[in-house]
Amino acid sequence: MTNVKCQMFRVFGHSMYPLLRHGDVVLVKKKKHYRVGDIVVAEHPFRKQLIVKKIEKIFCVSNGVTSDRAAARELVQHRDALPSGQASLLYELEGLDAIESEDSRSFGAISADKIIGKVECPAMARHSTPKKSVCISITSVYPA
Repeated sequence: MTNVKCQMFRVFGHSMYPLLRHGDVVLVKKKKHYRVGDIVVAEHPFRKQLIVKKIEKIFCVSNGVTSDRAAARELVQHRDALPSGQASLLYELEGLDAIESEDSRSFGAISADKIIGKVECPAMARHSTPKKSVCISITSVYPA
């Protein structure tokens, strides 16, 4: 049996409404690969905060050249065969409510190492008690 590690986070803010609401608890699992449309918890690139957003675009960067999603898909499929540091993926993250969300539209794309994991269970009971909190509005997500 595989040991699956998941983390629970509480949502603060309204940027992912109606999918996620203020006070919701989400179950997050680290993945090897992420896809466009996945809802993820990530580190804010400029603040010591966590955010939860939807992956809107994936780019491949190799030797300073940025490629489209097709190249990114190819990289994901063959990543293990590439020498370390040869190519990397960048993710554009967006909130569902553009007015309430601080996301890649303001801070740009983030690297894969900033992603904590994919939201596996998007809206658990609001009375659950997670160990960490995630802020999804303008100010992002916070560890508890």
